[in-house]
Amino acid sequence: MKNQIFEVDVKGLRQLQEGKPKWFIIRELLQNAMDEDITKCIIYMSYDHGKANITIEDDSPIGFRDLADTYTLFKDTYKRTDVKKRGRFNFGEKQVLCLADYARIISTTGAIEFDILKGKRTTLRRKREKGSEVYVVVKMNKEEYNECSTYCNNILVPKNIKIIISIDGMEQELSYVKPHKTFSANLLTEIKENDKMKNVTRETEVSIHLKNNIAYIYEMGIPICEIDCDYSIDVQQKVPLSNDRDKVDSKYLKTIYGEILNQVINEVNADKSSNLWIRDGFTSNRVTKETRQDIITKRFGEKALIANPMDKRSMDEAISNNYNVVYGSEMSKEEWGVIKQDGLLVSTSSMFKTGIAEGKFVTPNEKQKKIADFSIKIALEILKLNIKVSFYDSPDATVRADFNSESNQLRFNITHISSEMWELENNIVRQEMLNLIIHELGHSKGWHYEHSYHDCLTELGSKLTLMALSDPEFFKI
Repeated sequence: MKNQIFEVDVKGLRQLQEGKPKWFIIRELLQNAMDEDITKCIIYMSYDHGKANITIEDDSPIGFRDLADTYTLFKDTYKRTDVKKRGRFNFGEKQVLCLADYARIISTTGAIEFDILKGKRTTLRRKREKGSEVYVVVKMNKEEYNECSTYCNNILVPKNIKIIISIDGMEQELSYVKPHKTFSANLLTEIKENDKMKNVTRETEVSIHLKNNIAYIYEMGIPICEIDCDYSIDVQQKVPLSNDRDKVDSKYLKTIYGEILNQVINEVNADKSSNLWIRDGFTSNRVTKETRQDIITKRFGEKALIANPMDKRSMDEAISNNYNVVYGSEMSKEEWGVIKQDGLLVSTSSMFKTGIAEGKFVTPNEKQKKIADFSIKIALEILKLNIKVSFYDSPDATVRADFNSESNQLRFNITHISSEMWELENNIVRQEMLNLIIHELGHSKGWHYEHSYHDCLTELGSKLTLMALSDPEFFKI
């Protein structure tokens, strides 16, 4: 016998497969059948004394083209040149066989059986007129067996193929499920060109299905792996996979999620808008700017601004004007990159230019001086606080006044205060001006979103009320 370059330790390979979910057995055997020109496939399953008996039978006119494929690792296959065929590694059957205690394959080109426990392979003098039958006996517990059963029920049946499953004698034909949505997209796939496997981009049809408890990414109807998504996704060409065919590259998933988002954006509500798959797809280069803007609006509301921690006053003004202030920790670096790239949100500082001090200092008139004196009197009498009052002309600022708690300075921005507000009625300030003074003095204790600010407003309101009852002359200026 000719010496081989490599040898495979079946026991070692078996150990590597032990931790995999047992439903991969159904996946690999079904994939082989559905890659052929079949019209019918039957899956038989039964369970007895800790072992599952699994048979997959098809009606392919050709059957197994070469039985050596069943025991030759990574042998070249015609499937590698066709993105519409699922196989490419020629490894799946070997993964199944090494995990089985016993296996038998009968096809148009002959038959072969494997007694894995004895390490024996035997060629049988049997053939089928058409199609193939693969039978395996695999040790598994009842929970694993039930997972295989569930997997069978999640297969998406192509229109031109009849799939029947028989589990413990109970037979049913799987029905064709119409996709929720269908669209075309250019996606990465794998193909052999010039004797080399390459990753190439090809246009393909993608079907979106409402998930049935579990969401899968499918490869032409066959569930490949579970995904954290609100939909199942069926790609009608080879999906780039690991050698074990149980993982999808995260970059590929992001691309898929981005494409899906464009299709289902009208179905995304506020509750779903921060789901992980949506956040991942949000950063995909496949997502349109309109879709991204819709996601941001649903996630943070119609009125949302980026928090500028260096300008707390602008954050405070945003909150007081019913804006949702979005902090840095609420999104990933990638998400913020997309926000900036598309200009989806502006900062609190951009919306609320609060820097009155950047304006021009103004000498107050007599009416403004009286308002300043009254403000000083309230702060001292009610809050026991010595304050300074100044006046500025600051057209770029959006506020009428502000209070700097570090310098205890109340600043009026005369640009945004009407002339009527400065007027007195019977030597008493108008209510609108009193509202402004109380509002700003409240900031001596904190920002709009802090309890200390609201406590200060309560204190000012109650004490001024009592003052009006006991000493009305206090309010005459």
